[in-house]
Amino acid sequence: MKIDLKELKQIILQEVESGRLDDLALNVLSDPKEIRLILYEISSLIVVGEISIDATKSPCIPKTYQVNGISVDQEYQGTGLGFLLYKMAMFVANRKGAGLTSDQSISTSPKATEFWQRLKSKGSIAKKRSTGEGTPKDPHDTFDYEGDLTPDDPNDDCDRPMDKPATVHSWELKPETFKETGEFYSKLAQNHFIFLTSYEYNKFIERLPAELEKNFDSYLTLMAGRLFSKEYSRYIRESRIRQIINEELQVVLTNEEAAEMFGEDILEILDEEENNPWAICTASVGRENKDKYEKCVMGIKKQNKER
Repeated sequence: MKIDLKELKQIILQEVESGRLDDLALNVLSDPKEIRLILYEISSLIVVGEISIDATKSPCIPKTYQVNGISVDQEYQGTGLGFLLYKMAMFVANRKGAGLTSDQSISTSPKATEFWQRLKSKGSIAKKRSTGEGTPKDPHDTFDYEGDLTPDDPNDDCDRPMDKPATVHSWELKPETFKETGEFYSKLAQNHFIFLTSYEYNKFIERLPAELEKNFDSYLTLMAGRLFSKEYSRYIRESRIRQIINEELQVVLTNEEAAEMFGEDILEILDEEENNPWAICTASVGRENKDKYEKCVMGIKKQNKER
């Protein structure tokens, strides 16, 4: 019997997702600016994954949400959890009659770009949305960044991100994947609801510090932020080293002098991610205020070009 490797991989991913569902719960936090999906372990109350989406500023084939951040705990990387987070985020957007796209403001990391590249392959879990204009053979399903691709159709106009986007389309799950993802979503959300009615929940809430006002949503938001920071800790550490060199020591060191002071490992860091705008801005202004963060990234990029 011939084994279909693609089908076997899908079965394995489904087994992994299903096998860990019992100890995972999903909390969905929504406000006018952002929707955030946070996955946590019920047994440990550790946040193991999170993804946040918000509406694009320009039409981008309305209505479309963009992913503005995703992180997965190291122990869960390679288990399909990141893929599940993307699917659930698309599910949430699709339920609102909208599509999902990659970050159309700043950029997408190479690792996250892999998800969007998979959508273009044969047998994809999703399909492109269009404005409804054009023809069946030539639908308006691609973002028009310059306004000259389909000049008579403003609904596919989209602001160009600072870097090359991971995808130039608005996506929706295919019916079978939408149904399957909805089942995962409902199960995980139900796990969260059950936990909120448990003795363990009440006991945990009583132990929360006053700063969190005994609010479980505040706790999860804090832990999700820490997870994001941990995943980007290397970038943050690099930025902090530059800050020490440039501000606290008030001197300009050569790479050799920096190596003598901080150790040989600093050379790899400085060479690999020199003047990384995302690292610098994450460390200096944070990512909570997106407009401020984007302004910072654009400023650092401009400085780098002028060097």
